[in-house]
Amino acid sequence: MPDLPIDIEAAFEATATDEDRARRLLIPCFAEFYAALIRAIPFETEDEFSLVELGSGSGLLAALVLHFFPRAKLTLIDRDDAAIEAARLRLAGHAEQTSLLHLDYAREDPTERYDLALSALSLHHNSNLDKRALMRTIYATLVQGGSFIIADRVSGTTVDIEDHYWQVWEEEVRALGAAEEDIRRSLEHRGDDILATLETHLTAMDAPGFRNIDIYYKSMMFAVFGGQRPQY
Repeated sequence: MPDLPIDIEAAFEATATDEDRARRLLIPCFAEFYAALIRAIPFETEDEFSLVELGSGSGLLAALVLHFFPRAKLTLIDRDDAAIEAARLRLAGHAEQTSLLHLDYAREDPTERYDLALSALSLHHNSNLDKRALMRTIYATLVQGGSFIIADRVSGTTVDIEDHYWQVWEEEVRALGAAEEDIRRSLEHRGDDILATLETHLTAMDAPGFRNIDIYYKSMMFAVFGGQRPQY
């Protein structure tokens, strides 16, 4: 955990694009959600460590990590060329610390070993079978004692709870001032996502041998959780 105050909003503003600001309004608990992920990273501010990010997008999470852990070395993985290029531009000032790989992490395994693996708002694009396979892959990718931390959307345990999540989400993002077109698009894409319950994710982490599995944060559909590969 970084040994300095975690001001996610200030860190966000230091690197955010207009597109980031629009997306930020679609995550009502944005600051708490990302702060929970940062707090769960088991290193101090000045530590040197290696991490791989799965589904890195335009590099927003990577920029936040480097804000709080300036000596980290990052490998960013995404299958979208435009996202990789956007991340490259965003992180140009950290070029010596960042490697960007164009690959589909659900189909192609990282070739290095890492102290830490992160994923934010990406796993829900993968089938539940792929999620389970990914847990095994990342377990093998981590060094002994390494951690995997996930921040993502999860489904409710019943249809009624799931519907309630979305009702609350819609009310909250409108109150934040999200554009109606962005809200409409998110609702239309709801059926494209492959959400799983938090319990399903935790069970999938347990299967390959992750230990110290924990829930660091949960607010309706948004959850941060993770586990550690044992030291043996």
